Amino acid sequence: MTGQSAFARDLVGDTSGHERGTALWIASSVEAAAKSRSGLVVSVAAAIGAMLGGMPALLLAIPALFTALFTVAFLDGRRRQAALCRARDLPIRLPEMETFCDTRARALVARLARARVSLREVTRSAPRGAGFDLKSTLAQVSRLERDAVVVLSRFDYLSDFIESHPFGDLRSELQRMRARVPRDDAARAALDSAIARCAARLEAVAALNGDADRLLIAAEELVGTLEQVPVDIVRLQVKRFERCDDAAAAVRARASGVLDDLAALERVLDDDQDVLACEEVACEEFAAS
Repeated sequence: MTGQSAFARDLVGDTSGHERGTALWIASSVEAAAKSRSGLVVSVAAAIGAMLGGMPALLLAIPALFTALFTVAFLDGRRRQAALCRARDLPIRLPEMETFCDTRARALVARLARARVSLREVTRSAPRGAGFDLKSTLAQVSRLERDAVVVLSRFDYLSDFIESHPFGDLRSELQRMRARVPRDDAARAALDSAIARCAARLEAVAALNGDADRLLIAAEELVGTLEQVPVDIVRLQVKRFERCDDAAAAVRARASGVLDDLAALERVLDDDQDVLACEEVACEEFAAS
């Protein structure tokens, strides 16, 4: 699907143009052809026949066979539907920055892409196990990404229109029209009608500016939320570590215990030296007497 057609569908909330349904359909067809038992048996038989019978032309049947198996699997309607359904649950392809006209929209798309990379790295390095599973929560991230793409597309559409209808130019035009002094009643009536239309157009553009601002704020909130997700995941996992095993407290206790043991040994040595010193003094006094 072309960028323009995908953009047009994004405006109405349909993000299917960014899904990977076709790629999944092709990949599943290739996998089905590669795992076909009949294809494997025929391929082995052709290879053995080519080696033992001295007929290398039999090897040409192997790619032809797998091409036929792939075609059959690719034309399977149920496989196609399964791939398209699976694509709806997977992350979409994020649009390219070049598809947007407004620089603010482009910046948010770049932030959206960085947030996805950060989330992927966090989930990849996260500990495994049922106690650290976040699949149910992360399943909502794909929906938020789709919402962000829709809101950004609508904002960019409005921004592009507003840029071609500058508010300042319309206001200056309205002021010039109001400054004119018509010569007769007919001209005054026509001018009043023109002024009314210009004022209505100015009011409509002002309303569109407000709509664009609201969309931009919504897009910033969505992207900011997606940027916050990796941070909160790491914070949550750290709390889970401490709940399972408060390693920091245990390490401090062990370190303190080691120092206490060393201090106790030092006190014992000091006490032994005092005892030896007292015994030496007693021996000297006895010898002197």
